[in-house]
Amino acid sequence: MQEIYSSFKNTLPKKGCYNSGGIANMCYTSNSLELGYSGATKLPLGFYSSYSAVYLGNTKINSSVVFRYNFDNQGFHDLNLQFAKWNIFCKTRDVSDFAAYNYQNRILNFDGTKNKFENHQIKYGLNLKKHIALGMGLDFIGGQYDKIGGHIYAYKWFSNPNINVTLTTSIFDNQINYKSELSKSFNFNSKFLISRISLGIAYEDFMNYKDLYFSVRMSL
Repeated sequence: MQEIYSSFKNTLPKKGCYNSGGIANMCYTSNSLELGYSGATKLPLGFYSSYSAVYLGNTKINSSVVFRYNFDNQGFHDLNLQFAKWNIFCKTRDVSDFAAYNYQNRILNFDGTKNKFENHQIKYGLNLKKHIALGMGLDFIGGQYDKIGGHIYAYKWFSNPNINVTLTTSIFDNQINYKSELSKSFNFNSKFLISRISLGIAYEDFMNYKDLYFSVRMSL
């Protein structure tokens, strides 16, 4: 286990968490399970789970899966499923790469009317020095709209306050969707069952539907 831990640690920045291009972070563990609550002002109920692994048995996979689901009692929901892989073509002490696919299924309330959307996002990017990650890709919106647009992703980790900032935007012909996220982590002694608690808040403007998201997640 120490060999696996050391090998993985060498692929990360000297301090902090490794981002795989979306809502999953890994922080100096070979395998990481994260569970918690996810909600929003318009969709107050929900949960969050993620699993990231460098090794699956003896096989090196460098992959993660994330599931988030927000909903209310009136039939509206926001489901998000993400798969990511890192260290695909590039892995040095200073630079590594990642690719991520994100599927989102939403039924949202637009002035009392149910509107269904399906998003397929795929992106490729690089983790750079100074704990910065940048990525680009495509975003396809299905459901009531059939549009393809460009997708841009940016991530920054600030070491001293242990805060992560993530910005994403998708640009279509006459529409710009964006989301900004802020996450604060509290790390605990390795002897505890819970290794980290993260508090998150995010603001999103999706097809002119605006909402404020919040989350509490525990890393086991």
